Amino acid sequence: LSIHGWMSCQKEILFEHSNIKSLSIRRTTCLVGYLGTYYVFDTLWSTFADSASPRRRIMKHSSVPVPSRADVMAACALRGPLANGIPYNSDIWVKYGTGVTEAEAILQQFVNENADHSIVYTPKVYDYFTGQRISDIPVTYIVMERVYGEALTSKEDDTVLENIAAAVRHIWELPLPPQASIGPLAGQVPYNRFFSDYGAGRTFQSTEELQAWINEKLKEEGWPDRVDLPSERCICHCDLSQFNILRGNPVIIIDWGMSGVYPRIFDEFALFHQFNLRGSKFAKALHKKLFGNKLPRHLRPLTIVSRINTWGS
Repeated sequence: LSIHGWMSCQKEILFEHSNIKSLSIRRTTCLVGYLGTYYVFDTLWSTFADSASPRRRIMKHSSVPVPSRADVMAACALRGPLANGIPYNSDIWVKYGTGVTEAEAILQQFVNENADHSIVYTPKVYDYFTGQRISDIPVTYIVMERVYGEALTSKEDDTVLENIAAAVRHIWELPLPPQASIGPLAGQVPYNRFFSDYGAGRTFQSTEELQAWINEKLKEEGWPDRVDLPSERCICHCDLSQFNILRGNPVIIIDWGMSGVYPRIFDEFALFHQFNLRGSKFAKALHKKLFGNKLPRHLRPLTIVSRINTWGS
């Protein structure tokens, strides 16, 4: 049971072997307790069908058996909408939710295919699709390799930090895909610590467009600050917290939901944003390894616009 708890659940499930091979839920009534409030799900389900959006099978020649869409959705439905991911089996992890995007899967797989695995590793993506809806909001599923590594602590030694910094620098140096624009690789609206959960509300074709958008927001709100972004672009993870990195040989970086193509300072801003959050000691130590002790002047206007993006002023 999850921490939030399935309070009651009547279900008819058919399992074959130790994995979910087929699932039939005729009628399920569940009460999910969440922060003292109970949400009632009274749903008539039949066996999930492989109809919906076209599926994307990325790893066509994988030796790992990739589950069908029906099995993936069924397993996630059992866990409930409040979970962010499940271990499908010893080889496969499924990340899913209304905040998960296909752009995350695309960039994660790009890094997996192009990075030097002796320096950094990201989980292979076997499949991704958008299907079942929760309250009319589509749910995206990413079927990926389940990776194993040691969790980081707030006090990592210098060697571990240097290995992580080398992994991040290596990702920055990866050649970009042809015609890659600013933001997620799929050309979607950017969402991350800078743009907030509301997103930019638009896409950007160049660093110049992004810079003009930022400076216009500063002007509209009466701030004298302006940003002058460097023209260079690279792949930025934009969420390099200690909880998204696993110690290993090589370093493993997971959770690419905020990633995209941006000026490098967006990775610095994301680390700076964590200075007052859980994991701040690690964020400060990694920031020092990657960027040094001095904070650039561009962080002030970026911080102001991030607040505008989140709170509106």
